[in-house]
Amino acid sequence: MKNMRQLINAVMVTEGTWALPTTDDQVAKMNMLMQNPIALGDGGENATNQISFAFGDDTLYDNLGDAGYQDPTADARPIIMKWLDGVVGTFGVEYDKYMSAIADANRMGQMELPLDEDSVDDDKTDQLNNLFMSVDALKQEVEELAKLDTQEGASGVGDLHDQITTMYNLLDKFDDVIDRSTNIVPTGLRQGKY
Repeated sequence: MKNMRQLINAVMVTEGTWALPTTDDQVAKMNMLMQNPIALGDGGENATNQISFAFGDDTLYDNLGDAGYQDPTADARPIIMKWLDGVVGTFGVEYDKYMSAIADANRMGQMELPLDEDSVDDDKTDQLNNLFMSVDALKQEVEELAKLDTQEGASGVGDLHDQITTMYNLLDKFDDVIDRSTNIVPTGLRQGKY
């Protein structure tokens, strides 16, 4: 009976948690992994696969999965750190040493961003501005077409009315998408620690 209990304890740390770091090698590997963005992947699968050597926890995996369904390209590290900060000290002394070592080494504000995000975001903003100006120019072209279509005395007056209305609607929708995109791209952030 004692061997069965040891086997169960070896497989399951606690209800819903089946893996936590127990070696300095796992800590080092996790710290190395946390130095670069970890793409969530569809349903968080990429992130869970990459961290499974050190962490196996239903709550963590659910959080990664939910975020992965929303944006598979997003970075899993903030989710991992939020979970880790919330559970350090709750699994017992045998795990605290290792989990604290990972949490302490990777706290927000201590990890370098690997990309020059601010210049990428600046480029995105520039491109969105170019798109906005292009849509504005297209609107002017559609207005010119609308004037031609309503010109008195010309044959076929109004024959493009429905198409012109559709063009206006599509350009308005495209404008809305550009506005939403502009609001999504971070501004004022600079490379350095996240």
